Amino acid sequence: MKCLAVIIIVLLTGATLRAAPATTRGADDVTVTVVNVDPAATIITGNVKDAPADKLFSTIAERGGNSIILRDGVFNDEKLVNAVFSAQFERQSFWDAVREACEATGLRVTGDYDSRFAESLMIDVGQEQLLLCGDAPAGVQVSGVVHTAKFDYATMQRGGDELRVALTVWPEPRLRRFAHVSPAVLEAAEDEAGHSLLPPPTARQPDFPPRAGIAVTHNLTLKLAYPPKAGERIALLRGHVPLRIAKEVVRVEIPQPQQRPGETTFAAGRNQLTLRGREPGNHDSGRYDYELLLTRKDESDERWSAAADAINRLQAVMKLVSDQGESVPHRGGGGFNVNGKASMGGDFSEKNGVKLLRIEFPQAMQTVEARFVFRDLPLP
Repeated sequence: MKCLAVIIIVLLTGATLRAAPATTRGADDVTVTVVNVDPAATIITGNVKDAPADKLFSTIAERGGNSIILRDGVFNDEKLVNAVFSAQFERQSFWDAVREACEATGLRVTGDYDSRFAESLMIDVGQEQLLLCGDAPAGVQVSGVVHTAKFDYATMQRGGDELRVALTVWPEPRLRRFAHVSPAVLEAAEDEAGHSLLPPPTARQPDFPPRAGIAVTHNLTLKLAYPPKAGERIALLRGHVPLRIAKEVVRVEIPQPQQRPGETTFAAGRNQLTLRGREPGNHDSGRYDYELLLTRKDESDERWSAAADAINRLQAVMKLVSDQGESVPHRGGGGFNVNGKASMGGDFSEKNGVKLLRIEFPQAMQTVEARFVFRDLPLP
C-alpha cells in the first residue's frame, strides 16, 4: 500500500451478519427470522486509487460487511489534509486490510464502549505499531511484553523471573456482540538462541466468567518462562485463542410497538418471546418502556444458555427504528436465568415516527480459533 499525499471525511456503514436467512416465521404481523452466521474471517477484495482516507476505510467496510467509523478528531489532523492513498486488496482478511490501512494513514484502531457504536470499529489519530495477526474472525494483537525480576533476599540470589505478554483480542465488529473469549493456548515460544520460553505445564486455565454488556476487545495475558541466559528477542511466539461466537441468531421485528399495550407473545426461534409494552415515560420507575421475557421451550441446555445469557447480560440487540433511523436504549436492565425465563428491558428517547422494534439474540453458538504467530518481539 502506498501513501501519496492527505483529506478525510466521516464514514458509517451498517454491520451485517453476512448470512442468508435460514427460516422465517410470522406471528400475526411479527416477523421472526433465524440467521446462520458465517464463522470464517471476512475476506476483502478491492482496489482504491488516489483516494482520501475515508474512502480507503469505507472500501474495507463495504466489501466486508463490517461497520467502520472515523472519529471526529481524525478530521482535525493537518497531516491528513490533501492526502490520497492507493491500495489493492487481494483476498485479504478484514484485520489484515485494516492493519495496512492504519499503517498507510497513520491512524489506529481504538475501543469505544458507547452502546451506539457497539457493532462498529473506531478509527482514531495517534499511530502505533499494530502488532496484529488477523487471519481469523478475530485479530490478536501484542499490546505489551513485561519482564518481572524476582530476588530472594534470604539467599541474596535472583531467580524465577517471568515474562508476561499482554494480548488484545479484537473480534470482527459483525461478531463482537455475542463473542466469548477463552484463555489463550500457547504452542511455541523461544528466543533467538533457541532457548525455550514455554512455562512449566499447568492445569488449563478456567474459562473467564460471563460479563455483562458488549466487549469491544478482550485482554489476555500469556505467562512465559525466563531462562538464565535469555536472549534479547522473542524469536517466535505461536498459539491460538478459542472463541465462542454465534452460530444461529434469532431476529425479531415487531411493527408499531407503541400501539401494543399489554403483552404480545409469539414463537421466537426455538423459544417463546413476550413483549410487554408501556406508554413511554408514563409508568413506574422500576419498569421499562419495552420489556422482553424469553421463556424456555428448547430442550437443549446449551442452546437455551446461549439465548438466555445474551438476554440477561444485555448483549441482545434491542433497537427502535423510526423516521430518524435506528436508536438504542438510553436506559436498560437485564434479569436472571430462573425457572427457564430470561428478561431485559429498555427505555428509548425517540417517541415520534416509530416504525418497529428490532430484537436479536443467539440461539446456538460455535467455537472458532484465532491463531497467532509473532516473531522478533523485544525481550526486556
